[in-house]
Amino acid sequence: DIFQITDLAWIGERGGTLFLFGTPGDAQYFKGEVLILAVTLVVIAPFIAVLTFSSTRTMKRQNVRLASRTQQVQNRLARVFFVQLIGVNICYILPLSVMLLQMVIDLSSAPPAISAAIRFILVPFFSLEGAQLSLIFLLKNPSHRQVIQQLFR
Repeated sequence: DIFQITDLAWIGERGGTLFLFGTPGDAQYFKGEVLILAVTLVVIAPFIAVLTFSSTRTMKRQNVRLASRTQQVQNRLARVFFVQLIGVNICYILPLSVMLLQMVIDLSSAPPAISAAIRFILVPFFSLEGAQLSLIFLLKNPSHRQVIQQLFR
């Protein structure tokens, strides 16, 4: 029994649910997977933010030299990228951060309904990460919106 190990005896006294990824002290592949997820979060979020900030600054500098139609197209594309950035925050960074926080914070004393609600809300968002980027790009196009409006009339 795992609770007979001296280092883990306190876990049995604490109560609650215990979920182990491998033998105590050796989480096998899970440590690497969590580390990869955390690294992707740390790498992707700043990269997207810096590129968005840089492109916005460049666009503001070039607005004087561009024709009004070109400015409109450029501004519309920038809005699409900002909406996609918000989508990435909602569908990728938020669920991943909450998942990583739940691995650090012990929620065994919280009612199970809270954990179930968190999973029920965040898992669909996390599953839609790839689809939402394309969907936002398509729905921000006026001709695609017009086709969709005609379908629902």
